[in-house]
Amino acid sequence: MILNKNEIAAVKDCLKRYIDFNNNGVMSSYKAKQSSLLLMDENEIDIDYKKMIVLKENKPIYKIIERYSNKTHKMILPKLENIGGVEND
Repeated sequence: MILNKNEIAAVKDCLKRYIDFNNNGVMSSYKAKQSSLLLMDENEIDIDYKKMIVLKENKPIYKIIERYSNKTHKMILPKLENIGGVEND
């Protein structure tokens, strides 16, 4: 089970919100699109930030690999690695 392009875009949009909060704390200003949140809700897609995995219908399908900038030491957009081994960048 893998996600289509629209679902991956919605997950990455939510991850951008997480990254902005991680980098800027309370001063973060990024807001996830309402359409992304609705798409994830309709298709039962969830992100577990503690375990850093993406779930669909409560089954893990992607592992989130955090990445950091060498110069600024801030988090950048992470990679999504399929649990089966295929990567999406």
